[in-house]
Amino acid sequence: VVHRLSSWAPDGSGMAYIWDRQGSRLAIYLADRLGRNPREVTPVRAFAGFLWSPAGDAIAVGDDQDPSMPYYARMRVVRLDGSQREVPLERVLAFFWSPDGARLACLTLGATEGTVALVVMETGAASLREAARVELTPSWGLLALLPFYDQYALSHRIWAPDSRYLTLSGFIADAGQSAPRGEDDT
Repeated sequence: VVHRLSSWAPDGSGMAYIWDRQGSRLAIYLADRLGRNPREVTPVRAFAGFLWSPAGDAIAVGDDQDPSMPYYARMRVVRLDGSQREVPLERVLAFFWSPDGARLACLTLGATEGTVALVVMETGAASLREAARVELTPSWGLLALLPFYDQYALSHRIWAPDSRYLTLSGFIADAGQSAPRGEDDT
């Protein structure tokens, strides 16, 4: 298995992993809980990461050809039947499903040097839609999380349990103020 780690489906019925089964092409595969009956879901490029949706009906996938870059050039939401939708973002550093599975919080390289953009994407519609965007100067803690976001997504939740709020450490780039922001801030 060629990946930092394989990942159990949320209900434990099986697993997903990146594998070079044919010896020439990496892909995400699904298998039963004993690793039997692997089924290809979607091909991926050389540098890839993925996260299961909370309901286990989709996988968010980021990938790129160049593993020396710190971001994914392409991102998709892939259903288990293989159908997929492109996430209209570039230079994605990390992504996190909301607990209700209706949104993806994506961190991308920001427009200003030294910043990241938090982009919240609605995943329920026929096409993915941007719901919110804020640029921030990340704290050292947030920077340390980024290379291992897929592991931190399980242990350090950035989404509130009700899927209404996010928490990230840093400074709002355009306001020069420290987070947290109140409910009245949009």
